[in-house]
Amino acid sequence: MMDLYLCSQRAEELKQKTGAAASGVWEGIKSTVSAISDGALYRTMLVSFGVLIGTMFSDFLKKHKALIACITLASAALMLYRIFSELDED
Repeated sequence: MMDLYLCSQRAEELKQKTGAAASGVWEGIKSTVSAISDGALYRTMLVSFGVLIGTMFSDFLKKHKALIACITLASAALMLYRIFSELDED
């Protein structure tokens, strides 16, 4: 049977490792988002939203509705992130 001290020590080690990995992922996301220009992000959001609306009228686009919806949601989420991160900096 493992000692309670050893269990708590192992849990603390795992907590530190996952915290370091999570911060690395977060820094990667922040650098990727900051590399995308606001204009390109806005155009991507508008075009993908327009294409999403166009899926109602095209058989080809109906097959790819999930992909277009994901692109639209991702670009909208990135745009909101950029807006709120700039508000926090001020």
